[in-house]
Amino acid sequence: MTRTELASLPVCSYRGVPATLSAGLQLPRSTCAVVGSADILRLAPQGRAIDAHKLVWRLNNAPTVGFESQVGRHTSVRILNHVSIEKWVLRARNRSGLLSTVDGSEYDRLLCKPGELDVGCFLSRANSADRTATFERKLTAFRQFYPTHAVRPVSRELQAYGHACNKELHGSQPSTGLIAVLFALSVCSRPVDLYGFWPFCCKAHGGWPRMNYKYAHTNRTQFVCCSKHREKFEAEFAFYRTLERLGIVRLHASPKSRTTGSSVGPPPIW
Repeated sequence: MTRTELASLPVCSYRGVPATLSAGLQLPRSTCAVVGSADILRLAPQGRAIDAHKLVWRLNNAPTVGFESQVGRHTSVRILNHVSIEKWVLRARNRSGLLSTVDGSEYDRLLCKPGELDVGCFLSRANSADRTATFERKLTAFRQFYPTHAVRPVSRELQAYGHACNKELHGSQPSTGLIAVLFALSVCSRPVDLYGFWPFCCKAHGGWPRMNYKYAHTNRTQFVCCSKHREKFEAEFAFYRTLERLGIVRLHASPKSRTTGSSVGPPPIW
């Protein structure tokens, strides 16, 4: 998007130079898919449509292996928060200890190794936990354990943009997904296709059944859905809805109702 286009985004305003958001990436304007982790992708597979894009963006440790029909095979960019880095450090130090944790098996596969992605892995630094001295030590350890697994921080400008946008949305803190969407908007052709950003809570909606928190999870993580400490995905999703009406993004995470055939709107804020 141009500077003028970024400045005109509803709610989130940007007055800098768009190139500074892209962390110096020199990418041709291409079709892009940003893939969230919502369980709708398990029930309404989108793998072929996702892989049809030139650039595919994924979040945190969301897997593709074993879920190819649901989410595709191709990954260009992966945006991470602190959790993946911390888990992969534990894997290097004590793999059996990692596997003994509730979600340890989800982090046993390394996702930033050479050849895994077309472009690379980026650290969102969206969460306050991504910017502590403790995490900096973990990040240093990660680079020592996995010297060929490059993880670059997103630009400071993108971090600031994400936090300003989150503030205008009255969110608690920007999610990794929001950072990924803003990042993609700075380098991709419009509209950017968004998959798997709905539902963000595990309750039944619009004729669809109660779902898990993420497509690769069982219902053991449902407690996260309505946690008071999670990001305000409802507000972010409403923002994406507005962008869709303006032709800036296309949402493939808000399916048609099974009972009425009509579009499912964003559920109420709990």
